[in-house]
Amino acid sequence: FIGRQLIQRLVTSNPSRAYIARVTAVFNNNGAGVRGDLKSVVQAILLDPEARAPAAGGSYGKQREPVIRFANYLRALGARSSSGINAIHYLDSTDDGLGQSPLPAPSVFNFFSPNFRQPGAVAKAGLYAPEFQITTETSVVGSLNFFANLIHNGGYGWDDNRMVLNTKPLEALAGDPGALVARLDALFFGYQMGSSTRERLTRMLAAMPGGSDYQRKERVQAALIVTAMSPDYVIQK
Repeated sequence: FIGRQLIQRLVTSNPSRAYIARVTAVFNNNGAGVRGDLKSVVQAILLDPEARAPAAGGSYGKQREPVIRFANYLRALGARSSSGINAIHYLDSTDDGLGQSPLPAPSVFNFFSPNFRQPGAVAKAGLYAPEFQITTETSVVGSLNFFANLIHNGGYGWDDNRMVLNTKPLEALAGDPGALVARLDALFFGYQMGSSTRERLTRMLAAMPGGSDYQRKERVQAALIVTAMSPDYVIQK
């Protein structure tokens, strides 16, 4: 039970029985006779062959939770506050929020069930999609508005606790659309950017003026917004 949940959070929503069994074996014995060594369990999850070289197919991967996507952006863009403190809360506004806030899960069982099946093709295939339980038309639109505001405002929060994004390294690359897209692929997609996303981003950036510092900043902002709503970013594989 613990192994499956950890795999779902860290790697894929639909691990094979063999994958779960291998992780369970490490939970039962870390190799030194210790049971429940979570450091060894997490290591086993992330270094398992199914995690490092997954089989091809549509059942592999997971949706990144909204708060995790937000954390990805803060980390990738070197966000810092002058106080060293953040004031991140109430991110579930209906119009410009993520539909999920840190810590206030509605129950002790988390924001969603590990056994949730998205109605339609996913359910018919007998697959699980836990994070899709909090994915609605409202949260999709709210997330797009949230990330657009985050990027255009250059950060999140207020006063000394404001988390300021550092987009200067990306702006330095913005004169070359291909170089900027390659850097975004490394920062946000884990080198898994799809060809259609790459082509769309490159074409969009090339169509935008990029001669001045301000225009290069606009290129970066537009690329970051498209990244936030790209399926191959939202779905981690």
